[in-house]
Amino acid sequence: MEAASHLADCPAEGAAAIAAVEDRHFWFGARARLIAEELRAVLGPLSGRSVVDIGCGTGFVLAVLEQAGMVSTGCDMHESALDYARRRTVGALFLADASDLPSSQFDAALLCDVIEHAEDDLELLRTAKRTVRPGGVVLVTVPAQQWLWTSIDEISGHKRRYSLNQLSAVMKQAGLSSVKGSYFNRLLLPAQALRKLRLVGVKDPKDIREVATTLPPRWLNQTMAFAMQLDGRLPGRIPGASIIGTGRV
Repeated sequence: MEAASHLADCPAEGAAAIAAVEDRHFWFGARARLIAEELRAVLGPLSGRSVVDIGCGTGFVLAVLEQAGMVSTGCDMHESALDYARRRTVGALFLADASDLPSSQFDAALLCDVIEHAEDDLELLRTAKRTVRPGGVVLVTVPAQQWLWTSIDEISGHKRRYSLNQLSAVMKQAGLSSVKGSYFNRLLLPAQALRKLRLVGVKDPKDIREVATTLPPRWLNQTMAFAMQLDGRLPGRIPGASIIGTGRV
């Protein structure tokens, strides 16, 4: 199962709801660890490496990467989210659009559950690529499986969910090389399907936000965290509810 990482219908309420559960919710922690692992696989040791998180939200991922020794920069278009990010991180944070970022400045650029919000995902990927030094990496996470579309996608401002082939194709079209991708959140795909059934007929945005950001009971949260740990041992093309992709600049 996945949690909503952006709630676009009401940014201030969305940021508060997400920040209240991120530190304890299995999905946020598992995704952040996976991002760090993928960056190590591409860049090697992370200490001293520079990273920009485009659409950094409340700064949860940046905080994990800072703990790994990375020099962080974040930008987001919502001041309410940056207010939480400033409490978690020590790097530079900007209320800005990705196009305002400098060129060829970073070892890595992140788009963590961001490009599915963009009308033009190709242009956003090209913008992220521009910020990275030659030899660096652009890392992307996205929701997968269009058949999993629910009111949470709508309230989050999503334009699409991706297949592995679709994400790889648009990353290559953006000019990235050595593109590779993998599904994750695979063992919990049945739970995601059950949540879709739970949301049938739910229309009130407050009710949708509650489903998207409610912390599971402790036993269930721990069980799902364990499932996410096992998830990494599965072949990357086994379908899951999310995708992570990397490409070289």
